Amino acid sequence: MEPMGPDKHLWAMIKQRDPKFLQLICDATDMLVSGDDPVLRILAEQWALAKPHLEEGALVLTGVGFFYQYQVPEPLRRIPTTRLVLSDLTGYVNGRLVFLNLFVNDGKLDVLEGATIDEWPEVIEEYTLFFGREPGCPRDLDRLRKYCGPWPKL
Repeated sequence: MEPMGPDKHLWAMIKQRDPKFLQLICDATDMLVSGDDPVLRILAEQWALAKPHLEEGALVLTGVGFFYQYQVPEPLRRIPTTRLVLSDLTGYVNGRLVFLNLFVNDGKLDVLEGATIDEWPEVIEEYTLFFGREPGCPRDLDRLRKYCGPWPKL
C-alpha cells in the first residue's frame, strides 16, 4: 500500500463523533501482536513505538471498513520478511461480524484493515474482539504460523 498522509480533519471528526474507534485500533493491534513468539514480540516492540503516534497514522474509511496505516518511528528492529499478514482476529462491532488483518511490509507494521460484510457503523457503540470463530477461543499460534506466512525464522 502506498504511504498515506494523516488527515487531521478526519481524526478530529473521529475523536468527536466516534471515540471508540481509536480504542478499537489499539485493542485490535494489542491482540494481533500478542503471543509467545519471537516474531510477535518484535511486532509488539514496533507497536509500542507507534502507539504514541496513533493520530499521525493515516486512516481511510471505505464504507465497509477501514485501513489504518501505522507511523512507526525509526530506529526499530524489523522482522526478516517482505510481507506477512496476521489474519486470525475477528469480532463484532455493534453486533456486526468484523474481520481484522494486520499487514507487515518490509519487516515492520504497516496497515491494519477492518472490514465487515455490511456497512461499517457510523458510530461504534460496542465491540468484542476474539481469535478463532467465537469469543473465548485461545490464539492458535501453530495455525497462525502455518497460514499467515511464510513465517519468518529468527
